[in-house]
Parts: sequence; C-alpha cells; structure tokens
Amino acid sequence: MGRSSLEKGFSPRRILVIQLRQVGDAILCTPAIRALRRSFPDSRIDFLAERPAAMAIRGNPNLENIIVLDQPESWEAVLRLISRIWGNRYDLAIDYLANPLSALISAICAKFSISYAGKIRSRLYTCALEQQGEYSAAHKLSLLRALSIEDGNLKPEFYVSEAAQKRIDGWLEQQGIKKNDRFIVIDPTHRRATRRYTRFAEVARLIFSRLGVRCVFVWGPGEETDVREIFENAGEGHLLAPRTNLAELGALISRASLLTGNDSAPRHIAAALGVPTVITIGATQARDWTLPLPIHRTVALDIECRPCDKNTCKHDEVKCMIRLEPERVFQEIKDVLS
Repeated sequence: MGRSSLEKGFSPRRILVIQLRQVGDAILCTPAIRALRRSFPDSRIDFLAERPAAMAIRGNPNLENIIVLDQPESWEAVLRLISRIWGNRYDLAIDYLANPLSALISAICAKFSISYAGKIRSRLYTCALEQQGEYSAAHKLSLLRALSIEDGNLKPEFYVSEAAQKRIDGWLEQQGIKKNDRFIVIDPTHRRATRRYTRFAEVARLIFSRLGVRCVFVWGPGEETDVREIFENAGEGHLLAPRTNLAELGALISRASLLTGNDSAPRHIAAALGVPTVITIGATQARDWTLPLPIHRTVALDIECRPCDKNTCKHDEVKCMIRLEPERVFQEIKDVLS
C-alpha cells in the first residue's frame, strides 16, 4: 500500500467510481469519469452514489451502471451491500470520499484502489495521493495520475432528458416566457446557515427595477415554505418554480440567462450547462467550488473570520452572510449579463 501509481500499462476492464454524499460532489466527478472513458474506451465504468446524487448523473453516456446506495441500518445490511458490489469483480475502485464505508468497499470489492492521502484509512488503498489543483473537479482529476492520465478539461457534465425539457418549456410558455426571453434563476436556500445568504428578495427587487428582468425562485424537498416567503417579499414580476426533479431543475436552469444563489448543487448544474453564475459565498473557500471561467463569479464579504469552512458560526449572527449588501450581488449580476 501507499504507492503513487499503478503499473505502467495497467488497463482495468471493470472500474467502480465511488462518490457518496452530496449532489454537487457527484456532478464534480464527471470530468474524471469522462477522462476515464477516454483512456479506457472498452472498460465498464460504474458509479456508486446515494440516491439524490445518483439522480444527478443519470443519462451520463460514460457510465454503464449507477449503483444506488441507501444508507445501511445494520452491519447485516452493510455485508449484503458489499456482497452485491463484490460480485461485479472490479479491477479498480476510485474512492472520492474515503469514509469508513467507502474505504471498506474499495478494499474488499476491487483488486486495486485509489483515493486521497492524509487519513489513517488511506493505508487501505493501493494508491493514496495528495490532491492537486484548486477547483474540486481538479482535485478529483488529479487522482487519475496514478493511472498516468492527465486531463485539463474541468467542465462538469449534466444531462437533461427530453421529457424534462418539454415539461419546463411548457411551464415557461404558460408564464409568458418565450424562447429568447431573458430570466434569472435564483437558488435562495441552503441547509447550513453559514452558507445561506438571506437577502435574495432584495437582490430580485434590484434586478427587476433596474434591468426589467424576471427571476424564477427554485426550491427542493422541504424548502417550498421558506422559498415562498422569499418570493413573496421580492415584489412584482417574479415567478416561483413548480416542484421539479433534478432533471427538470436542469432544464429550467438551461433556459436561464444566469443563475444566482448560494453555494449548493444548482450552481454546479449551471456550470455543466454553460449558464453563467453569480454565487454568494460564506464559510466556504470560493476557488474550491467555482469553475475557473470568467462567466462564473462569486461575491463574498472580506472579513477576517472567513472562509472558516464551519457549519456553525461562532458569532451571534452569521456576519459574512447577513452583512453582504444586495447591491454588491446585483452589480456582479449586471456585469455578467452585460
């Protein structure tokens, strides 16, 4: 264990890519998946993800199979899961999470495995490498140097089904939005307060009053009540999106002139679809999650305690999110649109 590369000429026939946890993390794996397919065009590439993230890569032509992980509730369930994956006889596992479960799956279910260095369980992998680059997709691509794969294409991929696009096109038409009409998608929520900007109603008011552009507020499971309140405070001209699945959300974003919102999955969908973004940044490091192209901007308050990368704030208020002025966000949006 502890090698930095596999044998030169190693050509795995069956590859398992593991990315548990969030939707955005799965989308940011797609540049690495694309590079694997280019290097091993005849190999079977499977993807192991939890259910919401699995939806995010549905339709990806570089994958043969998506294995959906429902969190096991007992050791018996863990063993059943491992037995099912072991039966696929993988030559290689690439683990982009490296938590105890994914490390165990990698060690048992594949002849060789690759993941990140720096943890005690890194010893379980055939190759454990330090990540390179700034953007998260670059971190993931950098592990492929163990296979002598070098690829600089960082653009993520997201696939919208024809049915999803047809439904969204129909809804937009009902709202009076034609094919070439400009509108902005706003993603105003985040489950963590240190990453949730609370003044998007004010941003929407500025957008409509100064640019005459309508905004569509999007929401996910459990968010409708909160987003409806923001929408109702945003003034005239705007729309509240209907309930959507991920493919339909992607279809809506694909029609937009720009997406603005918090540091969450919709920004990665927009980046994959080539839609400009202006993202408010709180606790996180902007460069880790921002595709390095001029059409993708971030707005953050320059205070000494950020980025802290914390899920809770040590202050009485989340200063970096509350004190960021809507005017600053609007000016970035205006600049990108122009």
